Amino acid sequence: MRTIIEGGPLLKMFKSYHERVDFVFIYLLEAHPQDGWSFGNKFSAVKQHQTLEDRVEAAKMLVDLNKDLLTTNHTAPNKVRVLIDNMENTFALSYAAWPDRIIIVTDDVISWVSDHVIQVMKSPQNIMTIGANAWQYYDHWCQRLARKLLL
Repeated sequence: MRTIIEGGPLLKMFKSYHERVDFVFIYLLEAHPQDGWSFGNKFSAVKQHQTLEDRVEAAKMLVDLNKDLLTTNHTAPNKVRVLIDNMENTFALSYAAWPDRIIIVTDDVISWVSDHVIQVMKSPQNIMTIGANAWQYYDHWCQRLARKLLL
């Protein structure tokens, strides 16, 4: 997670879309924990969560990386709101969200699901943002088509 926050993709995406999109970040099980497939201490800051409290603490550590961007206040406007998945990983399993996936919900309906991280990593400089940019193109195209059909 540190690379996504400090490397900029989430911030870049937020700056591009925050006026028309509410951002919610669901903290899942660790992709690169210290006690697993680690990238070293700089990028693997925590061990795999054993309890819900561990996951809550990890989410708080994430927010501390960039308090201008992230918050645990779920009503805060103009910030990315951080939630956590339960220990059964219900969200991650239901939406194939682990380790990184963008899911866009429009009017309470899933309107876009990005490629799985294995596909996205073919262009790692675009992690997270490539899915959102594809959605923006798709959304724009659908709006233009709808306008033409209504004429």
